Amino acid sequence: MELKRRVLKTVKDEGLNIQKLLDAYYNIIKLIKKAPIDNCIIIKKEIVELEKIIKSSNLNAEIKNELDLYVQSLYVKISEWKEKFKRKFGTELENLLKKIGFELKGNYPLLKTSIYSLEIDFDKSQVVMWYGPKQEKLDFCDLNPEIIIQEIRKYNENVTKREFNDDQFLSVLQKAYYISIYRTGKNKGESIPIMDVLLDYIFLIQKKKFRENPDKNNYYDYNRVLFSYDLYKLKHRNLGNHELNLITATRAFTKLHSDYIWIPSNNKGDGNYISHILFREIKNE
Repeated sequence: MELKRRVLKTVKDEGLNIQKLLDAYYNIIKLIKKAPIDNCIIIKKEIVELEKIIKSSNLNAEIKNELDLYVQSLYVKISEWKEKFKRKFGTELENLLKKIGFELKGNYPLLKTSIYSLEIDFDKSQVVMWYGPKQEKLDFCDLNPEIIIQEIRKYNENVTKREFNDDQFLSVLQKAYYISIYRTGKNKGESIPIMDVLLDYIFLIQKKKFRENPDKNNYYDYNRVLFSYDLYKLKHRNLGNHELNLITATRAFTKLHSDYIWIPSNNKGDGNYISHILFREIKNE
């Protein structure tokens, strides 16, 4: 009885394996007939799965060899389809970006548009969206030009379309700077790490509700990206008899992401790495 059970289990397992093989094979054929260029990434995943099934099966050597040859022939076609897909993807993305006034630059895997970067992963069929030259990770999205445009428009609206007042921003920033001066025991006019000032700035802009109950639901969301863009958007840097100075990061302060903030210098993706800030007194001559 034990032998019978083993035999039946082996036959059953092999039957399931063959069914998986057939399913993978016919799915590949279906995708190729439908749209091989658009489906090339999915087809590759199916081919990898088919290879695993072939290796684990107990089919005879001749049939396995035929299937292996078929798989290898598909890999050749996949390379051709993938190159065509890349060109098509790039063209569609560029045309859609133009419609919203953006320009596409760069080469795979890193494309740039305005103050954003797009890290393209064709194998995972995924895009990582960044603020700046891979400075602040914003989101992941599917490898679909229309979805990417939706994400860019959403983040661009949140980052660049907020109400902004130079004097109000500078006033609160100066208070944050003085708080940082007090905490660190430094003197007015000395430079302070930009992240220290940002943390104090975030606390100062919180609403009364958060101060009364510092719960996450009462928190006014503000982060490195918004701070970076506000500093870029600033039209003047004078407040009374003081001037805001941004200190460019030396090589030592660009090793750790927490030691600097990238700030755009234009809307084409250029920018500077800032590690410290200070408010300098303007002396009348």
